Amino acid sequence: MRTGDKLRFCADLMRKQTDLVRQIETRANIVIGLSGAAIAFAINKASTVDHPLVTPVLVGTALLSIVFALMAIKPPRYLSRHGQIPSVFYHTYITRFTQKDFVKEISKVSSRVDLTVEEYAKETFNIVKYSLQFKKRFAHLAITVFTLGIVATVAAWLF
Repeated sequence: MRTGDKLRFCADLMRKQTDLVRQIETRANIVIGLSGAAIAFAINKASTVDHPLVTPVLVGTALLSIVFALMAIKPPRYLSRHGQIPSVFYHTYITRFTQKDFVKEISKVSSRVDLTVEEYAKETFNIVKYSLQFKKRFAHLAITVFTLGIVATVAAWLF
């Protein structure tokens, strides 16, 4: 594989993972919006609903789904820090340097293709292992809780 092809492959692989992260965060934001609307609707209609369980079930599950959606956007730090080896792409790694030292570090990494590929691989691994997997789990949990809350609310209203 030619040098340019290797770097494009690495960049595309990392871009795919960051796109998945953005997609999951978008889903989490949608759940937050829908849950907020459900809470507003439930509180607004609380005095007119004849079924005593409808409002607490809807509000409770919507609040829980908001919590999980927020955790999908920003997973708890203890989940994403354990064992992570930062790459030159990682913002906290960059802040360790002065500007001149960072330019030297980037020059060193970019001077050899194997070092550049290694840094891309580290960052892609970190995105998937320490961010994407937790974001995906929490977003799925938020969507599931919200959906179950809607189903439970309808069931409480019907029975």
